[in-house]
Amino acid sequence: MTFINERNPQKSANFANENEFILAQAVNIKNQLGGLVMKMDFKVIVNDSNRIYELLSHNIKYLYEELQELTRMGDTQLCLAICQLLHDGRICRRMEDNLVYYLKRV
Repeated sequence: MTFINERNPQKSANFANENEFILAQAVNIKNQLGGLVMKMDFKVIVNDSNRIYELLSHNIKYLYEELQELTRMGDTQLCLAICQLLHDGRICRRMEDNLVYYLKRV
């Protein structure tokens, strides 16, 4: 299988199997994106989840959009923090009037 480097055809290469080819494509995409790839750091996720938990101490419940507005976190960052809190059993989700709310577990 041949991997064609569109920007620099001299760097094209042959691969023994599809997995090596896919890995090379992933590395190439990562290099093209440069600083746009978000690093997932567990300490950051824990700090973000603690910020959200603190907010939930001041109000009974929040919508996702409200949490995003208050924390100014991006979708991925907020989702990871919420998932961490749900995983730890510190918060729960409740649906009311077709809206999903996040609240502290009692």
